Amino acid sequence: MPIVENVMFGLSSLALLSQIGIALLGLLYIGTKIGIQPCNTWYERICTILSSNTVAFAFVVVLVAMLGSLFFEHVAGWDPCTLCWWQRIFMYPQVFILGVALYLKRKDVFQYTILLSSIGGIIALYHWWLQLSKVLFPAAPTSVCSLSGPSCAFTPTMTFGYITIPMLALTAFCLTIVSFLIHRKIKTEYT
Repeated sequence: MPIVENVMFGLSSLALLSQIGIALLGLLYIGTKIGIQPCNTWYERICTILSSNTVAFAFVVVLVAMLGSLFFEHVAGWDPCTLCWWQRIFMYPQVFILGVALYLKRKDVFQYTILLSSIGGIIALYHWWLQLSKVLFPAAPTSVCSLSGPSCAFTPTMTFGYITIPMLALTAFCLTIVSFLIHRKIKTEYT
């Protein structure tokens, strides 16, 4: 099914670019701490832009994650396993929390989204590790997610050698956390 492959490749490309962005932001942050002047300038610019649009950015991230998971379930026909459902439990409410915050022009929702994203991110990381360990060690016992419902032990797709659906979720959770941490940092520094 070419549309499923195209969507998976598109989402995986966004995840890869997001992961590179998070890594570069981390390097710029380290550069500011050791006194590299260009890092200060770029880091401040990026943080200022991101901080002024945090809720909108985070809303788009979680909305794409939610729509992507629904696409994989209802169009691609990939039934979510138990761990996929747990990740959804921590992703889907954020669409509504951030949507209402965006509508009401409120930026004080970071506590909720950081908590939800942290728990969901831990589940996604564990889920991804189960998938990766099954690829690296095929003779290993079946993963936890195969005990109830469909199994993700044999991933339907692995883009760029490591990106699976749980890695997409983990990237979305990390983007949400990083954006709100930057917002909180900027807010405390300049108020």
